[in-house]
Amino acid sequence: MSSKLESCEIQKVVVPVGRRIGDNMCWFDSYNVCVVRLLTNDGLEGWGFGEKVSSGHFAKEASWNAPMAPVEEIRLRYDEEMAPGLHGETVVSALHRAVAPWKRDDYLANAIRFALWDLAAKSAGLPLYRYLGAAAGMNRKKAYASACEFHMPLEFVREFYTQKVAEGFSAVKIKVGHPDPVVDIERLTAVREVIGPSVGLAADANKAWDAETTLHRLRAYSDAGVPLDYIEDPIPPDDLEGFRRLAAEADFKIVAHDYINDPIRLRPLLETGAVWKLRFRDSVDYALEASVLAEAFGVEAIVCNTFLEVGIHAACALPCVERIEFAQIGWAELVEEPVRFDNGDMLAPNRVGHGFVPRADRLEEWKCLT
Repeated sequence: MSSKLESCEIQKVVVPVGRRIGDNMCWFDSYNVCVVRLLTNDGLEGWGFGEKVSSGHFAKEASWNAPMAPVEEIRLRYDEEMAPGLHGETVVSALHRAVAPWKRDDYLANAIRFALWDLAAKSAGLPLYRYLGAAAGMNRKKAYASACEFHMPLEFVREFYTQKVAEGFSAVKIKVGHPDPVVDIERLTAVREVIGPSVGLAADANKAWDAETTLHRLRAYSDAGVPLDYIEDPIPPDDLEGFRRLAAEADFKIVAHDYINDPIRLRPLLETGAVWKLRFRDSVDYALEASVLAEAFGVEAIVCNTFLEVGIHAACALPCVERIEFAQIGWAELVEEPVRFDNGDMLAPNRVGHGFVPRADRLEEWKCLT
């Protein structure tokens, strides 16, 4: 018998990050999280999470920086807009019919999708990475450490990356894009000193520059003795002329682009020829759609930070994915069993579904009604 959706419970929590994270355009220290528990007629439960940031400082507009409604408004919206099309539907039909979250950049829709993927894999009796097509045991992917540390002191930066190398990470990425290139070089130099010569070093500029500045900055880094394995998101994603110039003139590798919400918008970027590796953001759905483009253009992919690291399932299932980001964000404290690592590899949980169940005590401690 196919599992059918029967009811939905919704909570809202404020999850502390554990430090001030951010880049050259923002910082924040907590997430508002919509927590969804979808229940089926045969006793399965699917957990979903959709996050927004509405505190901290943002110098530029960001789609994920927006208020989250009070929990009663979220529940009312679910009852009015979503329940009629979900309740009584089989899990698989709901999964394939529901609107993908990036179409509306919607935390509730994202939480529903998150829960539906959990239920679909549970209905099949499989971990999510296997439900997505990976073979049994193929549940690991190289991870790289990324502290999102632009607003943290150098002492923290050194300690974070020293620890990650000790844990077996073979690649790291730091934030750059300070108005003064000397500051970027100081931080890059500090990281290179603690990680040693054999660990990969990359940087993320969070679209701080134009093409001319990108060329100057990367050459300055190299001249200062801290060349990068690659630079991520150096210019805005709609600056296609800038990407074409980088394709023609740059002697360094470019990874892009976190700031494209809809996978279809990746095609013009890839057509510039500047992108060495593609970044997958947000969700399982996004990775599945974007992987088609990556394969069509013959480029590898990197999975960025995804809530609770759920992106590890897609990373393991998609051959084009070469590595996945890990920033050690405080959301791991929300769940009973956070993602695990082995010598720098992130491991997809072998539990049925996506494997992330929230702790009851954290839901109570961090609950937010407003």
